[in-house]
Amino acid sequence: MQVQLARQYRWLMLKLLPTTLGVGTVTLWARALNWPRSVDADGLALRYGRRVPWSSVKEIAVRRSYLDGKTVRLDIRHKRGISRIPVHAIENGSAVADRICSLFRDRARARRY
Repeated sequence: MQVQLARQYRWLMLKLLPTTLGVGTVTLWARALNWPRSVDADGLALRYGRRVPWSSVKEIAVRRSYLDGKTVRLDIRHKRGISRIPVHAIENGSAVADRICSLFRDRARARRY
C-alpha cells in the first residue's frame, strides 16, 4: 500500500515557500521524512529510504480524539527510534492507520505461536 501526503499538507508546503523563504517548506518536508512511504506485509518503508521490518517494531501507540474517537496520530516505536505519524497529514490516513495496526497485530499473533 503506497502512502501519499495529504493534499492540504502539500498545499501548506507550497504556501509556506514564499512567505518563509523556504524555511517552512524545508521544515515540513524534513518532518515528513520519518513517515511511511509504503506499508506491506514485510514492514514499513520510510520516506528517507530506510526499511523498518515488523520484527523491529516494538509497539504502536494509537492516539485518539476525545471528541469523536477518531485516530489522530500513530506512534510507531522501533529499534531505530519513534515515527510519529499525524493521520490528517496523510492521504486516506484512517485507512493507512488501520492497515498498519492490523499488520502489526497479525505479526504479534504469529510471533506468539
